[in-house]
Amino acid sequence: MRNWVACVAITALGFGAGMAPAMSSDLPGELRGSLPFNWGGGEEVDPLSFELGLRYWYALGRQEIAYGGGNFLANDVSNIVEIYARIDDASTDTYLKAYAGAAALITGNYVTPSAADTISGGNVTYAVADLGYMPIAVGDANASFGLGGLIGVQYWNNSPDMDRGNFAAVSSPADVTWSTTSPDPMFGFSSAENNIDIYALRLGVSGQAKLGPFDISGEIAAIPYARVTGTLGADALWSAGCGAGCNVYKASETTIEGAGYGASGELMVGATLGGTWAVRAGARAWYLLTDGEVRYTGATITDATDNDADPDYETPGTVTMQNFVQDIDMFSQFRGGVFAEITNQF
Repeated sequence: MRNWVACVAITALGFGAGMAPAMSSDLPGELRGSLPFNWGGGEEVDPLSFELGLRYWYALGRQEIAYGGGNFLANDVSNIVEIYARIDDASTDTYLKAYAGAAALITGNYVTPSAADTISGGNVTYAVADLGYMPIAVGDANASFGLGGLIGVQYWNNSPDMDRGNFAAVSSPADVTWSTTSPDPMFGFSSAENNIDIYALRLGVSGQAKLGPFDISGEIAAIPYARVTGTLGADALWSAGCGAGCNVYKASETTIEGAGYGASGELMVGATLGGTWAVRAGARAWYLLTDGEVRYTGATITDATDNDADPDYETPGTVTMQNFVQDIDMFSQFRGGVFAEITNQF
């Protein structure tokens, strides 16, 4: 009995194996392979988008520095050309934005303790880089809204021309000479120009909205810390008496060291011009307050002396160098105005 069952089983298996190719050839259609990589949405979309642009900023500036009873005030109008770049990553909701500008024309007026005149140049340059994250996003391709935060850094040189202040070119006794026919010391003079650098940290929020071809964007950022350093070239030569035949001269440029804080903001509206080009216009403002000190060197110089009855001055005078440090009473600067841009997205 068991031999008969085994024979039947072997026969059935052989019949099934022989029929399998024929059955597969008779099935309608073909078996479907594995799903493609991007089976849900056609072609794969690159999450990165890029934008490059050129801007013009018509900016009004005001800078005020006061110390030791003296006040340095400048009001200027700067015409600034700026380049702009932005990268958006849709897969992480982040963006990297950077822009840099330089004033091509600076005009205005200034007042210092020793002069008052018009501004006809100087240096206004800057560079900003922000990393942003926009986790809040609603809408679709036709209308959308996004909101998030940003962290960034900023370099800003705000140095309108306020003329060059002279100072005694004396850094050691070797820089002063005396004549045997006169008690007065002889030395040269030098000067420096305004050159104030700011290195700042930015923390803020940014938002944007799109409605068809139109868009609006804005940001508000705090500047919790800024390092301020540079030269106040407009601080001119001074001298003070220190007794008979003795004078103290300002003998170096005036340098500034301090820490600042402030805020910035901008708002912009624009439209896409069909395709990838867009034009926008808006307004921007920066403000900074600084606490710190100024430093400079003084040279105390005494006259030569005559030791006998003849007219010659046999003994030269003396030179003593001294460093001075004074607190800044007031240091504020503002720059704001309207700007326009044209960009290309790709």
